[in-house]
Amino acid sequence: GGRLLKAFDTANGIPYGEAELKEGGEAYNAGWHRKYAVLSELGTMQLEFRYLSKATGKREYQKKV
Repeated sequence: GGRLLKAFDTANGIPYGEAELKEGGEAYNAGWHRKYAVLSELGTMQLEFRYLSKATGKREYQKKV
């Protein structure tokens, strides 16, 4: 889960849609929505990160979303 947090390192706090999980990987938006956030993706992240927080006991995931 920690490698996914880099997707939230943005100027406005809205996460990128893609995050490379390899060491030193980047976070970015795919070409077709490079300048925009996808509403359904933001909603899915809410569910996924809150569940990840509950499953791991680490509140940092819930706080990010």
